[in-house]
Order: sequence, then structure tokens, then C-alpha cells
Amino acid sequence: EESINTLKGNGPSDLLEVVITLCSIIIGAVKKIPNSEAKEMLFKQLNNGEAYKKFEQLVKAQNGDLSKLNISEKVFSIKSDREGYINKIDALKLGEIAKKIGAGRSTLEDEIYYEVGLVLNKKVGDFVEKEEEIIKVYLRDKDVSITEILDCFVIEEELKKKNELILDIIK
Repeated sequence: EESINTLKGNGPSDLLEVVITLCSIIIGAVKKIPNSEAKEMLFKQLNNGEAYKKFEQLVKAQNGDLSKLNISEKVFSIKSDREGYINKIDALKLGEIAKKIGAGRSTLEDEIYYEVGLVLNKKVGDFVEKEEEIIKVYLRDKDVSITEILDCFVIEEELKKKNELILDIIK
């Protein structure tokens, strides 16, 4: 959902920052144009709907059908057990949980269930109230421990300095 919204020009600012920065470097190098010009091209494609149209073409070229995307009806809202700032999210552990419920695979033979997954409603640096939803879990036939998910979030009284999304660009 987040990726599709981004391709339609409505993505979150942090995702846009990373995607636009990385893509402008590649496009700038290939077309031999300044990164600023490449960024303008990218924003134009996102905002005029061309980026999403290209995505649809790519899906179709691979015999995919976006109208057949299903989302599990077995949805659980995981709420914060305390108030504070989210200072860390263990993305690797969340990825392992997602894989365990069928959203990914360990081997090529493992089946992927496209209707399951995790949707984070909070990011590092966000303030969260006690009992506020921080993540939704879409399940199929496997369950997951609420404690295991909550352990992926470090929530503290004080906000710590966030790391930059892009530390450096090596040219």
C-alpha cells in the first residue's frame, strides 16, 4: 500500500527522500544530467501518474493482475504497552516475523502468502500513547506472539537523536 501510494505521488516523506535521492543519482548518471534535473523529472513522473502507470505495465508484463490482490481478513491491531518515543525498531526481527507468518520465504520452495504481512503505523522518532496502535498484523493460518512483536519496538520517555536516512553518497 505504501509503495503504491508513493508511485501515485502520495508517499511518506522519508520513503520519497530515499527513492528520489537514489533514483536521481542513477538517472543523472545515465542521462548525464544534474541530479537536480533528474529529481524534477522524478517528481513530475510521480505527480502526473506516469510512475504508477509504468508499475501497472511491469506487473502486466509479468502476467500479474493488481485486481486480484487480496488482503487477509484476519487482522490484529498491536497496541503500545507504554507511552513514549519510539527510539528503535528491530526491522530484522520484524522481517523474520513476517517470514514466519508467510509474507516471505527462507527457501525457494517455501510458499509466499501475499495476503499476509505487517503494516507499521509508527516510525522511529514518533511519540506513541499507551494503547495506541503501532502495527497491524495480517495473518492466515499461523499466529504470532504479541510480546514478540512488541519486543521489536524500543519505547522510551526521552527522544533520542534519529539517524539520517542517507548517511553519505559515494561518487
